[in-house]
Order: sequence, then C-alpha cells, then structure tokens
Amino acid sequence: MVPTIYVTLPPDMVAVRYPGYFYHITEHVLYSIKGGMLKPVKWRKPNRFTYYQEPFVHVSHKGKRRTMSKTYLERLGIKGDKTVVPFKTT
Repeated sequence: MVPTIYVTLPPDMVAVRYPGYFYHITEHVLYSIKGGMLKPVKWRKPNRFTYYQEPFVHVSHKGKRRTMSKTYLERLGIKGDKTVVPFKTT
C-alpha cells in the first residue's frame, strides 16, 4: 500500500478544475504538481492559427489536452482558503 502525504499549499494557491494543477492568485501563474514538485505551466499566446482571443494554457487530463483561458483562472480566486491536497508517494 502506498502511503498518502497531505501537502498544504500557500493560501494564495487555488485548485483548478483538473487535479494536479494549482493557480497562484497574486502571481497569476498556473503550477503543476504532477511530477512531485511545483512547476510553472507555460502560457500560450493567441495567434491567427488558434481561435483563442486571450492567453491560455494547455494541461493534460487523462491523456487528453485541455485548455484553460486566463479569464477562467482569474475568476477562481477566493483568497484566504487553505488548499490541502492528498499526494500519493511512490
């Protein structure tokens, strides 16, 4: 059996729709915890080949690429809540 460790993130971090991704409200950066440590996710710029009109990020969920816009992430912010996340070690 794999032990579960609970990780407490800073109060400015908010969990997003997909597991393993957290948005930092004050820095406006999306982080991924999938590799065991927090890594920033790269913002994509809109261009003529994409139909997005604002910056966005691509995330992976169950092997499929999902897209989240910057306005969606900015609307998540509820300051003061602590985000406690179960994290399984291998």
